[in-house]
Amino acid sequence: MKKLTKLALIIVSLVILIISGVTILKLTTENKPFFKHSDETYLSANNLSIRYKSFGNQNSSYPTVYLLHGFNAAGMNEWQRLTPYLNPNFHYIAFDWPGMGLSERLPVNTKPTIAYRLAIIDEVIKQTNNEQQPAILLGASYGATMATAYTAKYPQKIDTLIPISPLYENQGGGGFATLAKLPFGLGSGATFLAMGAGPVADFLYDASNFDKKGFKPSQNDINNRKSMAKIKGTSRSFMLYANYQENIDFSTSLAEIQENTYSIFGANDTYKEDYRLKKENIPLTIIDDADHTPHLSQPKKTADVINEWLTSKYVIN
Repeated sequence: MKKLTKLALIIVSLVILIISGVTILKLTTENKPFFKHSDETYLSANNLSIRYKSFGNQNSSYPTVYLLHGFNAAGMNEWQRLTPYLNPNFHYIAFDWPGMGLSERLPVNTKPTIAYRLAIIDEVIKQTNNEQQPAILLGASYGATMATAYTAKYPQKIDTLIPISPLYENQGGGGFATLAKLPFGLGSGATFLAMGAGPVADFLYDASNFDKKGFKPSQNDINNRKSMAKIKGTSRSFMLYANYQENIDFSTSLAEIQENTYSIFGANDTYKEDYRLKKENIPLTIIDDADHTPHLSQPKKTADVINEWLTSKYVIN
């Protein structure tokens, strides 16, 4: 009976993700290029090759904005609907977490603890923040959770925190741990589909690539953005992340960083935790007709909120 219940939950989770992906694909936005005039390169963090993109005004005098995506096989492509609407006066840097997007996959013996994940953020900032001034962190879902944890640990390094749909109570993301353990790469394929990938995510990005190990993107992968390049080894990385999932106690840290934190949620987000944020007097905006990923379903509305906050704080003329 327990096995049947578990199987039913897995099937329901996959159906929900597929429906979400189809819905996202139907959304219309202005036909603007993704990360226009951006530079793409790699850096080394925790001995792994990490892909990142730089876009916007690289000569900006304002703090650099770092975009931390949630746990999905699409990696930084999660931001593709939001970025065309962001204020061009800022310099932005987005990167793929290890094991996702086109970053190197996690070796099988890796222990991706919270400390390990925060070290990735720290290394990206160290190597790309030329002015070494406090940065701005913009994170989504579990990326927002990690951005918050980093800000709490290194408050002197972060000037502003903008968490979109942060997971403070349900840090495992509900079905994330279950999806991460699905066989044959189905978990990573399904999450990529939910992020708005192509036709049924190329059949969930060919589940047979589940056992690909030591994947590093070739120059051809980078040039052509091959879908297969994004899925190889991702499920194995997802499992490692899930196995080293730790719940962070935000009971005191949210109060300590409230002055420079602005949060965003979708009105239909099932993980909505605005009560915690309101309790800490953290400014909160609810995006109508949006779910857990308002930056995907309502990118312009979400960007308008972000731009308004940044404008009010940094007085952009």
